[in-house]
Amino acid sequence: MVQNLHIVPCVDSALSIEVAQEVSYEALETVHRLYKLFVVARLHGVREYVPAWTTLTLVVDPACWESVFQKVQAILAECEFTEECHLRTIHTQQQERRIDVPVCYDDEFAPDLETVAARQCLTKKDIVRLHTEAEYRVGMIGFVPGFPYLLGLPRVLATPRKSSPRLSVEAGSVGIAGEYTGIYPYATPGGWNIIGRTPLQLFSPHTEQLSLFRVGDRVRFYAISREEFASIEHTYSHILSEQKQNVCSADAKSIAPRTPCMTVLESRFRATLQDAGRHGYRQYGVPEGGAVDIRAMQIANMLVGNMRNEVVIEILWGGLVLSIDQELVCAFTGADVTIEAHHPTSHGVGIQRIPMNTPVVIQAGSVLRINPASSGVYAYCAVRGGIDVEIVLGSGSTYETARIGGIKGRALHAGDVIYVRNPMLCKQSVMRSYRASAVLPKYIPESRNYAISNKAPIRLRIIQGQDWGKVTDVGRQILLRERFYVLPRANAMGVCIASCSGQRLVVHTDNAMVSRAVMPGTIQLPPDGCPIILGREAQTTGGYPVIAHVCSVDMPRVAQARPFQELVFEEISLQTAQKLYIEEVHRLAELEQRIQRWLRAAMLL
Repeated sequence: MVQNLHIVPCVDSALSIEVAQEVSYEALETVHRLYKLFVVARLHGVREYVPAWTTLTLVVDPACWESVFQKVQAILAECEFTEECHLRTIHTQQQERRIDVPVCYDDEFAPDLETVAARQCLTKKDIVRLHTEAEYRVGMIGFVPGFPYLLGLPRVLATPRKSSPRLSVEAGSVGIAGEYTGIYPYATPGGWNIIGRTPLQLFSPHTEQLSLFRVGDRVRFYAISREEFASIEHTYSHILSEQKQNVCSADAKSIAPRTPCMTVLESRFRATLQDAGRHGYRQYGVPEGGAVDIRAMQIANMLVGNMRNEVVIEILWGGLVLSIDQELVCAFTGADVTIEAHHPTSHGVGIQRIPMNTPVVIQAGSVLRINPASSGVYAYCAVRGGIDVEIVLGSGSTYETARIGGIKGRALHAGDVIYVRNPMLCKQSVMRSYRASAVLPKYIPESRNYAISNKAPIRLRIIQGQDWGKVTDVGRQILLRERFYVLPRANAMGVCIASCSGQRLVVHTDNAMVSRAVMPGTIQLPPDGCPIILGREAQTTGGYPVIAHVCSVDMPRVAQARPFQELVFEEISLQTAQKLYIEEVHRLAELEQRIQRWLRAAMLL
């Protein structure tokens, strides 16, 4: 088993151990056992693990990638001799679980049951019987948090995905896609054939057990009536509500009364509260998330003297209007937006032009207008003292799919109140900051992002992906020699691009691709031949060919690329990408020290 394993780089911050080319129970068992083995090993530099059908992916600090690679090789080599004994010991320490899932197969919850039955020349009762008689294994969790991909579907039930996905599939829907069955934890778009629905809640970030399922679990379905569905749904939701309330009540006892700093008057496009994102939950299908341009977010915090990863306001395109409830020290970075503070004076209303990339005092009672960006996409506003939000899974970032973080897990609306986390720090800074204008330059040059020009192409450095060798020679030439442009389909999940010449990329493969872990920066190639550069909110696993990866240091450039912005790609080695990352870490550390010296001189610290 182990002698067939090989290690494949996955972006400059991850590596994958491939155990097989095709999905099988043997491959799944191997991945599951290796996952347990490496969790126990606790390798330094490994941030988290993502088990999938045929791969185990280790998310790694790029600065530690080489040492982790060598340790993984050593462990796998040792397993050739001690595998059976050692892995059996690990196996007995963590017993497998069996989960019984109630499903109502009534027509109300099963819009595709009749279609599946007709396709297979069976009755609906036959479909239900076959679906409930089988035992399944959780092969991976992805797509959205808590979504289990289950292996074990009887072959007679195998049904291709729908040619036109539904715009919304109800939470709890049980579906079939190809040879797999799965359950939708949230109401999302989807192309699986829906044959029933469960009343169970699959993912609950506010409880100790985040996900109902874990990789390796054994699963059985059993049929219930519509009345039983309603009863279980009521009981289950009541229990989860009590657990969440207990957690919130315990947290509330330790929280002092909060101090409002801003009120949202208008949000024309989309603004959210973001920090550096969530780490350690990919195995449950929770993406990294956080600020799309994390460099701009961190620099905004540096400029006001915060810790780098404090929560900030992420503003898409501009168009945000805020009422300032108390005097604040703020800094704006990222997209080139024009910012005006309208404040009352003895002669009427004064207008203060707010510069980018420098800390500025904004008076209480002002109305702050962030106008649409002239270049770039995402602007960031940091407040001295930080923004106070509920921390969920280690982060305050808004993740709308799971409705967690920020304000009620959604984008900012008119009327939303934003609170400062450390009001005393904010107040002291305001009192000291009136000297700042005499000491600080208009902007701190080193704090600016890559210059984003709407006319000049953005250069992105890439490394080869796992399926690079499957891309046709012509396709590789197109990627490395042609210009591409950003399609309007771009968001925090990913950026779709197309060749300016209209040529499409093609891969050589006769077999269906096996889903595996994907990362921010991964470039996937869907059937239409137009690549997708995955972003920070991208799904944790994917089944399209992975042709390349954008190196980590260039992802802020992707974040700030506007629709129809041109891109050019340059291939570099994995070692060069990791060297660039380490240099970027040092550069940011030096910038932070320089800013702190300026802030001390201005008596802001």
